[in-house]
Amino acid sequence: APIHAQARALGERVVLAGFAAEADLPALYSGALCLVFPSLYEGFGLPVLEGMACGVPVLTSNVSSLPEVAGDAALMVDPHS
Repeated sequence: APIHAQARALGERVVLAGFAAEADLPALYSGALCLVFPSLYEGFGLPVLEGMACGVPVLTSNVSSLPEVAGDAALMVDPHS
C-alpha cells in the first residue's frame, strides 16, 4: 500500500503499530510524539479520545464524526489533500 511505502521512507520517525492489546495502548500513546488519525469513515473515533486522554497531540480528519468527537482539542485536516 502507498502509505506503507511512505512510512518506510521516513525511517524510524513514523511507526505503523498495527494491532495492539488494549493493555498496551496507554504506553503506546504516551510514548508517541503525536497521534495521526486520518480516517475517512468513522463511527465514533475512539483512538482520538484515547490519545487525548494520554496527553498526546492529535491530528485527525475533518470528516465523519471526528470533528464532533475532537472538538477544538485536535488539529483537523482534509484527508483527501
